[in-house]
Amino acid sequence: MQKSLKPVDELSFEEALAELEDLTTSLSGGDITLKDSVEGYKRGNALLKRCRKELEDARQTIETIDEDAGLRGRDDAPSRPTSDFDDIVF
Repeated sequence: MQKSLKPVDELSFEEALAELEDLTTSLSGGDITLKDSVEGYKRGNALLKRCRKELEDARQTIETIDEDAGLRGRDDAPSRPTSDFDDIVF
C-alpha cells in the first residue's frame, strides 16, 4: 500500500474514482498482506463515500437547474440519473 496518499477530501471525483479502481484491482488480486488489505478496505470505503457525495451533489445541481428552467415534472424532463456506485458495497 502507498503511504503518502493525498487526503480523500482533497481529491477530485476523477482522482478518487481512479484510485478506487486501482485499489479494487489490487485488493482482488490477493497479492497483498492482511494488514494492507484492511487499510485498503478503509481507504476504499472513504473513496467510495467521496464519489457518492460528488455524484449526489451533481444530481442536486442538475435538479436545481431543471427546476429553474421549468423542466421539473414535465414528460420530456431528464430522468434521475442512476449511479454505478449504488451497487458497490464495501
